[in-house]
Amino acid sequence: MSSRPGFSEASQPELRQQSSFGKDGRILIPIALREAAGVKPGEHVAIRIEDGAIVIETLATQVRKVQAMVAHLKRPGESIVDEFIAEKRLEAERE
Repeated sequence: MSSRPGFSEASQPELRQQSSFGKDGRILIPIALREAAGVKPGEHVAIRIEDGAIVIETLATQVRKVQAMVAHLKRPGESIVDEFIAEKRLEAERE
């Protein structure tokens, strides 16, 4: 699901590197891992525990996963945005 050229979450090569937690609880994520994940400085991420592992994902990655999960609900040729705008216009006309 990744937009990075040559990478998809299913086919991305596994990268393993070591790091350690500092006294203040911070951890340095090696540049190779940040680059492979497409994480930019200052970018917000979501952190969770999954099966005892700390999982860090960009918010963009989470959005893509949710979009993929609900993609089967969209009908071909249907625009939810156009439908929403039409509903708002009708509401405005009624006021």
